[in-house]
Amino acid sequence: MNPRSLFPRLLPSSWFSPRRLSWLLLLLALLRAGAAAAQQPTTAPPDTSRISYGEETMPEPLGPPIKPEANGYTRLTRLQVEERELFKIGLNNFGFPDRATRYGLHLAYERKLGTAWSVMGEVSPDIFNYYRRDTVDGRAHTVLTGRVQVAGRYYYNLNRRIRRGRSASNFSANYVGLGLGAGLGKHSHLSPFYNYVNLGKPVRVTGMLQYGLQRRLGQYGFVDFNCGLPILLTPDEDALQLGFRLRFNLRIGLALGR
Repeated sequence: MNPRSLFPRLLPSSWFSPRRLSWLLLLLALLRAGAAAAQQPTTAPPDTSRISYGEETMPEPLGPPIKPEANGYTRLTRLQVEERELFKIGLNNFGFPDRATRYGLHLAYERKLGTAWSVMGEVSPDIFNYYRRDTVDGRAHTVLTGRVQVAGRYYYNLNRRIRRGRSASNFSANYVGLGLGAGLGKHSHLSPFYNYVNLGKPVRVTGMLQYGLQRRLGQYGFVDFNCGLPILLTPDEDALQLGFRLRFNLRIGLALGR
């Protein structure tokens, strides 16, 4: 079929030359090949990346490890010092009862039994000056009295304080405990955990369920406070039979740990 007979009026005769027709057929062939290529799925090129593993060796340190700098609070409370035993001297063993004076020391030794458990022994000698009520000479009498006790303690929040950086297992934590002690001397009415009403008992045995806290103060100081319920193993016949008693104990003084 002759193209000129199909489009005699739309296109001039020069458009139907053999050269133009060959270019037109080539263009149509290229468009068809491009459409066919677009319909085929695209294949990603192969991954040529590689992963390698290696091990680095750190050089040996040139000196001892550098400890974190201690500020004033950590030095005061000895947070970064670990101790297994503690020698304590309480300086607040004094009192002024009626017509008497008492002064002495609290000498204590505490040792760890594991991380959170400890056992403590304490001896509290004191000099007791008193005036006898049954005489009129007005002379003061001086005797030596004392108190002794042994107590077991469980520092229940010590591990948490260590994790928070507030302690280094150095007896600085809150505790619960059980103590057993005795007051010695018939001229005194004291025991470690209870004050008897009258004198005359040479030995006064008591116990106590305790809740307390202990903190270090600097390199050579400590404070130990506890409260609890005393258990009277030696009865106090002259006291009012109260169903509930609460006792407070405080120790402030010098300490040497290692």
